[in-house]
Amino acid sequence: MATFRSILETANGLYRESDTGHGYQPYDLLHSLPEEALDAPAHIRKVSPGVYRIELQTSDNGTYDLFSRRRTVRTEGGDASGNM
Repeated sequence: MATFRSILETANGLYRESDTGHGYQPYDLLHSLPEEALDAPAHIRKVSPGVYRIELQTSDNGTYDLFSRRRTVRTEGGDASGNM
């Protein structure tokens, strides 16, 4: 199972606290969260195109939404606008 640290080091995008809506860049969370939160096992699941819910298995069960940089649906052979 992935840790929150490994997700932050791998997945680019905007991380937003699910409870407060406060947004963070990955490096902000890496430098501000306690080691317990960073090393906690994390479940990640897709909730919509380009949006992933990350649930930490810690005493406070933090939850973040990751908004990836690509939030449009890819089409076969090109981008979402049909360009090749």
